[in-house]
Amino acid sequence: LASFLLQVCWMHLSLWAASPTDQENALPRHFRSVLFMDVFADVDDLTQADKKSGELDEKELSDLDKRVEGAESALFLAQAVLRRWEAAPQDCYAGEQTKTLKQASREIDQWISALSRELHIRKLPDVREELKYRRPWAEMTTTDREEDPYMGTIIGP
Repeated sequence: LASFLLQVCWMHLSLWAASPTDQENALPRHFRSVLFMDVFADVDDLTQADKKSGELDEKELSDLDKRVEGAESALFLAQAVLRRWEAAPQDCYAGEQTKTLKQASREIDQWISALSRELHIRKLPDVREELKYRRPWAEMTTTDREEDPYMGTIIGP
């Protein structure tokens, strides 16, 4: 009987420790010994990735450039959507929509920062300048507005 009660207490404690700390985070933060694998930090220098010659061949560099270009393109589109959403009048937002907009803005900034760090670690050119600073819709020139992929659309609440 005592071992049953101890096991119930142990399971309850384990479930509490592994539960998310708050509603927005889905990762446990109660114990700091949990490490999450960073698959990009295994090699500090990108040229160390190829153990045969110590350098990446042309195909590998081409593939890497395509992946970086794809990530930058996706982040550019995400910024364009966010810019159009932010252009909507503030009095149109409900309380929850304002929180969602701020959270989306933080997440996009975090992804851009993460990509920039990874490129720096691999000694590759940094992200495009237009990704580093998201200009509000009102500050864009007419030419920039016409080139925006979401010109003429209303995105948001």
